[in-house]
Amino acid sequence: MNKKFKKFVIPALAATILTSGSYNYVAHAQSKDKPVMEAEVNDAQEQATITEEAASKTALEKAPGTIQKVELEDEDGTVVYGIEVKAKDGSEQDVKVDAKTGKIVKVENDDENGKEENDKE
Repeated sequence: MNKKFKKFVIPALAATILTSGSYNYVAHAQSKDKPVMEAEVNDAQEQATITEEAASKTALEKAPGTIQKVELEDEDGTVVYGIEVKAKDGSEQDVKVDAKTGKIVKVENDDENGKEENDKE
């Protein structure tokens, strides 16, 4: 083989092989993670005995305002609805409602400095 071939083609070939191998590894790792996350969400949904609407109503009784977001979450081993509520004065609260019992587990208030203050029920 001539020197030009060795100098240019072999490094280009090596770079192509390394790049495609890395891409395949990442793509394979991501495809494995997706079903696990879906399984966790399905498990949380199966454990919830109250509806999102019922949890939202309970949250608004404790923290009146407008619901910004509702998510099923794991709060220290308990499946809860995390409900973000924005009050008319602009303050925000994150209300945690137990997805099995419908009782409020925790209310987190944001103060002026952006720090959270916790109120437990």
